[in-house]
Amino acid sequence: MKYSNLILNAKDIDDSKGIVSFYFADFNSIDSNGRKMNKNAFNRTFNNNFKRFAHLLNHNPSNILGKPLEVGSDEKGAFMVSQLSKNSFGSDALILYREGVYNEHSFGFEIIGSEMDKDIEIVNEVKMYEASTVTWGANEHTPTISLNQMEDLLRNSKLSDEILIKLDKIIAHLPVENQHQTSQEIIKDVSLVDFIKNY
Repeated sequence: MKYSNLILNAKDIDDSKGIVSFYFADFNSIDSNGRKMNKNAFNRTFNNNFKRFAHLLNHNPSNILGKPLEVGSDEKGAFMVSQLSKNSFGSDALILYREGVYNEHSFGFEIIGSEMDKDIEIVNEVKMYEASTVTWGANEHTPTISLNQMEDLLRNSKLSDEILIKLDKIIAHLPVENQHQTSQEIIKDVSLVDFIKNY
């Protein structure tokens, strides 16, 4: 089985229900193994294998964090919505997600079809087995941030999809020191505003 680790933001955390949604694959970057995922690579496995997917901790089948409720993909990447278990792994995971400790995800898969584009392997189809919350992602240059409030603000502002995609990219490249700021703090942060203007 192969793994592809990326540092990606948790999309949303519902404390009251113990549900977390997160991206585990990114369509716009190359992983540390020189692979880039085609946005259609998951279509068949989502349809055929979803009932067998697992949400694990560090790819360990003995450490089950939750039960997948939904998988899907958008322009950014492939994501999972998971109902965290009430067992010790799931309960601890919810705390660590809430604290911003968990922001890195990966998935276990088998390559069904791919092609080379110079030095990059374009993966056109995978058979997926699990998505994992991981301790370390392979892409150290993609900082993690906890900006659920800002994301909600942007989503509710009736901006076009094109602008929202650009804003997602900006958020993914924010300096690490800004990763725990709320949207209100970000708006007041002159250095961060300058960063966004110059992006």
